Amino acid sequence: MKNELTAEEWLVLNEFLMYGGFVFEDWDRDGTSSAKSRLLDSATKKIKQTAKEIRSHGKK
Repeated sequence: MKNELTAEEWLVLNEFLMYGGFVFEDWDRDGTSSAKSRLLDSATKKIKQTAKEIRSHGKK
């Protein structure tokens, strides 16, 4: 299965997984909230799609 996430998406996802919702406050303070939230949303969609593909392969 191909890795669909960009390096930036991996970095933002890592921040979120390490610190949870607290990153949003930091991102607001840094002025990066909008860009990083978009990257996190994009990463989440890609991960959900990958999970869906994995599930569908298991049903065959």
